[in-house]
Amino acid sequence: MVQITWLGHANFELKFENGEVLLLDPWIEGNPAYPKDYKIEKADAIAVSHGHGDHLGDVVSLAKRFESKVAAMVEVAGFCASKGVKYTIGFNKGGTVDLGFVKLTMTHALHSSSITDGDKMIYGGEPVGFILTFKDGRRAYFAGDTAIFSELALYAEIYHPELAFLPIGNFYTMGPEEAAYAARLLKVDQLKASGMSTTWSAASCNQIFQASFAVGILSTQIISYSGYVVLARKVLIQVSM
Repeated sequence: MVQITWLGHANFELKFENGEVLLLDPWIEGNPAYPKDYKIEKADAIAVSHGHGDHLGDVVSLAKRFESKVAAMVEVAGFCASKGVKYTIGFNKGGTVDLGFVKLTMTHALHSSSITDGDKMIYGGEPVGFILTFKDGRRAYFAGDTAIFSELALYAEIYHPELAFLPIGNFYTMGPEEAAYAARLLKVDQLKASGMSTTWSAASCNQIFQASFAVGILSTQIISYSGYVVLARKVLIQVSM
């Protein structure tokens, strides 16, 4: 079983059965939803969806501390290397990287990407998502920040993800209704919310709940109010809040 801990915003920690740890978009410093006193003890690898500060966040400091491999779009990986990260894997959409304990396939995302470096804004390549392929063959989809797009149906056909992480911020990304439609495109049957935003009300959960029923996702369970949703076809993870 993979244990997934939500660390605020789009920041997730995945602990694998043999002890390996993968971080997704780690943002700690300044993240209002980061759990107080929580300590990241290791990070074998870090996957970064794009260069915005609430996703690239603490990648450099964590990667230097733990000598983590940083997997990201070429430009983001290059930036991390320029800041002293020893192990970077810069690849592009459609490519797959084997980390040994999980494979990462880079996918499309509809968003933007830039990197703030002091008073400069640097081109960060294109935003991306990731298909995670576990050693037993199961797959998960991490969308990063994105709007809904029709290619998600292809991901369902090609990758058959059993778990998906989707944004529902409704300002910089798609909202709850679009996420419910995205879940249908991905053919993920169960909707679980795990949070990102402190600015949403409980009504947000109700929106997800109602929208999911409207598009035919009938086994819906809301476990927490959120700006990010976790969707699973069946139980394959443990989610810690």
